[in-house]
Amino acid sequence: VETEGLVCCDGIATYEADVKSGLDIAESVLKGIDDIAFCNLTSADVVRHPLVQKIVKAYEDYEKKAANKQAKRKIQKVERQRSNGRG
Repeated sequence: VETEGLVCCDGIATYEADVKSGLDIAESVLKGIDDIAFCNLTSADVVRHPLVQKIVKAYEDYEKKAANKQAKRKIQKVERQRSNGRG
């Protein structure tokens, strides 16, 4: 059995919000092709120095907080629009 492989690594959480990374685009273009797979890893998957795990977890926590803040802002905007009779 002959096998060949390629692994492409990218930090999904490292790009700006609302901007697709090259890896995002590649995944959407290639996801239906047999023999191509995408794996999303979390801090639980990192088997390295404990400091690296702490760094990954810190960024995951940061992203969650940022997403929560953005969601709260959207809710507040909708509530303001409703109170002004525009919703």
